Amino acid sequence: MALVVALAGCAEPSGPDPVASSAPGSAGSSIGAVQVTPCTAGRPQRSTRYDFNRDWQTRDLLVGVDAGDYVGGTAAFTGADFVEVGQLLGSGFMDPYERQNAAPSTWAIFQFLCRHPEVTAAGYVVSPERTDYRTSLEGVYSASIDPGLERDARVLCRHASLKTFRGHVDCFWD
Repeated sequence: MALVVALAGCAEPSGPDPVASSAPGSAGSSIGAVQVTPCTAGRPQRSTRYDFNRDWQTRDLLVGVDAGDYVGGTAAFTGADFVEVGQLLGSGFMDPYERQNAAPSTWAIFQFLCRHPEVTAAGYVVSPERTDYRTSLEGVYSASIDPGLERDARVLCRHASLKTFRGHVDCFWD
C-alpha cells in the first residue's frame, strides 16, 4: 500500500495520482473518458437540479455491473474505493449532495474513503429506463479496524440501520 499523507483534511497516497493513473478511458480502455474528483478537491457547489451523466455503459463498467445484475431497475455493487468513487463523482454519475435515506451525503462518504483508503463503499445504480436514474451509496466496509478508523466510522455511521465495529467496520443505511 502506498504511503499515506494528510493533505487538506484528506489522506491521499503519495506519488502519481492513483485516481488519474487508473482512470478508465485511458489508453487501451474500451469505455468512455472518465473525469476524476481528487480527494483534495473542495466540496462542489450545490445546484437546484443535478444533471447526471447518462452514459450508463461507462458507469456500469466502473462499478462492475452488467445487464444481468439488474433487478427491478437497480443493480447493487460493492468494493468501490476512493478512486472509483472519485471517478463516479468527477464524471457526473453521482450527486455529491445525494443521500440514500439516513446515509451521509455522497461527498461525506467520499471524504471518509479518502481518509481511510482501506475502506470501500457499497451502493446501487438505477437503470437509465427509470426516471430516477442515479448512482447511490448505502454502505461502507473495511475488513480491519484500528482506533482511528473506529472513531471516524462511529461518527459517520451514527445513523446507520446496521453497524458493526468488532474486528471490522460494516455500516449500512436502509
